[in-house]
Amino acid sequence: ISCNKGIYRTAKQDLNDFADGKITRISFRAFGIPDGMKSAECNRGSPAGWKDNQGRLWFATVEGAVVVNPKNVYLNPLPPPVIIEEMIVDGEVVRGHWSLASGTNENTSAADRLPASAEKLEFHYTAPCFSATERVRFKYMLEGYDKDWVDAGARRSAYYTSLPRGKNYRFRVIACNGSGVWNETGAAASLFIAPHFWETWWFYGLCAVFAASGVYRGFRYRTRRLSERAERLERLVEARTTELTEANTEISRQMEIQTEQAREIELSNTQLQEQSAVIQLANAALQEKNEEIEEAHKQSETLLLNILPAPIAQRMKSGETRIAEHFQAVTVLFADVVGFTKLSAGVNAQELVELLDSLFTALDALALKHGLEKIKTIGDAYMVVSGIPVPVPDHTERVARFALETQSALDAVKMQWVLDGKELGAHPVQMRVGIHTGEAVAGVIGTQKFSYDLWGDTVNTASRMEAHGEPGKIHCTEEVYKRLSSVSGHSSLVTSEPNDQAPMTNDQPTTNDQFIFEERGEVEVKGKGVMRTWFLVGAENRSSR
Repeated sequence: ISCNKGIYRTAKQDLNDFADGKITRISFRAFGIPDGMKSAECNRGSPAGWKDNQGRLWFATVEGAVVVNPKNVYLNPLPPPVIIEEMIVDGEVVRGHWSLASGTNENTSAADRLPASAEKLEFHYTAPCFSATERVRFKYMLEGYDKDWVDAGARRSAYYTSLPRGKNYRFRVIACNGSGVWNETGAAASLFIAPHFWETWWFYGLCAVFAASGVYRGFRYRTRRLSERAERLERLVEARTTELTEANTEISRQMEIQTEQAREIELSNTQLQEQSAVIQLANAALQEKNEEIEEAHKQSETLLLNILPAPIAQRMKSGETRIAEHFQAVTVLFADVVGFTKLSAGVNAQELVELLDSLFTALDALALKHGLEKIKTIGDAYMVVSGIPVPVPDHTERVARFALETQSALDAVKMQWVLDGKELGAHPVQMRVGIHTGEAVAGVIGTQKFSYDLWGDTVNTASRMEAHGEPGKIHCTEEVYKRLSSVSGHSSLVTSEPNDQAPMTNDQPTTNDQFIFEERGEVEVKGKGVMRTWFLVGAENRSSR
């Protein structure tokens, strides 16, 4: 396996066991500059590796080809010895040279007793190996603190701070050589960190004795206070009992009077409850009618906003009957699904409508995102405009960004269509887009079914741009090219750039987007003659560069 850090060798069984969850770590051997390679970066060439007829493996690197003969690869079977060189406590060396040369798991030396003031512990260790020393790897664990081995890589030191005191610890370290052979015995060092006096058992015992004594004294004091209070309460109860007896006699007389008054009040309440029930029934019926009226009003509002732009709908609700306006600067876009006619012959009517609905729903979301006004759909054609009914200075830029995202929207719909297990047939489905900018007239027509529509040469020219365009491309007039070139400061061209760019005007704000065009040249357009046109191919944000 090759990558930008060298060539790696591992067993297939390890990969299978890792995939099956039998092991959590894969052992491997890395080959790089220490093994004779001029460079460890193997990101050049395709394929990345090749096996010749002699069994040798060839890999491409940035410095040329590398040949590996698996039969001649030497694996070092000897695990490296591990030595703990020193232990440093708060910057002072305590002792050094622990190792397990005997091959046992226990260190024969007694545990080091560290003072309670010890805060920072540092262990330095190494593994003498005279072959590929830079590939020696270490793992360490502080038993009594770490729950698992810590992979230290090539680092030869371990650090611990603020360890719990009054506990025995055992620091262990293991290492592997450049061939991945581990010395599982490793080396170890035992230590004990003395506790502070307030962390000892006798301190806890004294605290418990003082606490028990305090509780007992408090209990005796509380008992004495309660006895005195009980005596005072008895005397007070006797006095109050006499008063209550006299009061009860008076209360009995008052209750007889109140009972009579309660009978009269109950009769009045019964009459009021009957009247309240009648009123509640009437209110419930009125509330139900109000809710029905409110729901009908909401449905009417929603339906009107789906047909007309919000400002136009508001004007019609205000009483206007004839709405027609002239807009000096708008940008119109027509989009058509190329290949839709052939596709319709291969799918049923329901699937055809589902595909169109998915696409136009996605385009509606894009129009809302960029602040465009959807005018209508005709078959598989889609028409949007920017700059009406509310004029905006960046109408062309909004349409351009919308157009650049239409093909992505179509690709997403087609991908979902395929994921749902439906066929698109052998004919590719693409979007063909045309854009023009200029003046136009907009208004509401009809009385039974309202329609907000757009008229003028700008509309016709945008439609011609779409009809004379190419599948998967955005066909623009020279007016669109000049405006987008001026608002972004300059344009980026795939081919050549004209010298007659339009000057910057007050209604053309600058933008961070730099639009990229491809000049198509002169095209014979029906009803317009020869026109110089362009393909909008992309945009990049200048502030991100």
